[in-house]
Amino acid sequence: MHDWVPEDLDLRVDVAPARWVEDRLRQWDRPHVLVGSYMPDVFDAYARVFHPAWRQDGTGWVTWGELGARLGVTPTAETAFGEVAGGPDHKSVVDGPGEGELEGHLMLALAAVLAPFTTTPEACWWCFWEGDGRFWSSAHALLTSGSAPKDPEALAAARRMNAVWEAAPRVTGPARGYFLFAGPLSVVDDLGSDEGIPPPRPNMWWPEDRAWFVSTEVDSISTYVGGSRQAIDAVLSSPGIEAVEARIDSRLDPRT
Repeated sequence: MHDWVPEDLDLRVDVAPARWVEDRLRQWDRPHVLVGSYMPDVFDAYARVFHPAWRQDGTGWVTWGELGARLGVTPTAETAFGEVAGGPDHKSVVDGPGEGELEGHLMLALAAVLAPFTTTPEACWWCFWEGDGRFWSSAHALLTSGSAPKDPEALAAARRMNAVWEAAPRVTGPARGYFLFAGPLSVVDDLGSDEGIPPPRPNMWWPEDRAWFVSTEVDSISTYVGGSRQAIDAVLSSPGIEAVEARIDSRLDPRT
């Protein structure tokens, strides 16, 4: 296993624990992708968590609300980033929010808010998109690069790693496949680390008791959370998380 995979994360060879997720995701049968294509439609309430943008002057993160205030725009579940950033020339001010991954500090904050709302924090499920190059990079670099040293032991290890990923069963959603891992909620301490090269971050994660669900679509600049009314209220009121109420039939990550 890669050295970035926390010891407490276990790659599963049986994806049956995620079957309920596959069964409750909506297909892309509309002009716009909806939250329900990446979030099971079983929860009382939902929230959209905005990924922050990065200031071009290097002074740090900036929220959608801060950007929108300049233009008199208040972010909602249906707001596109261009509406708060100021149109196509926004890159002179900020880099767009990160796609497909929740920033480490936000992942840690979200896990802390949701932890009290599950009875099974020691048993959670983690789905990682199979197309993330970090799963394959070290193996492919050795196997395909003409300039890479052909050390027999390194090549053998690369082939073994490739074989692990190729053989692993996938959790399937609309146009996506995911590796399934099991591990306690506490693994966010490692997954949310920003030291060195950040590890891949999960695209879907939930506790065994299914009390809540977190989903970050591969191409999305928002993360969505489903849960009880109390859990979502806690997310919406957390000072460290910028979030708004959403619906299962909201457009996923609207764009202009």
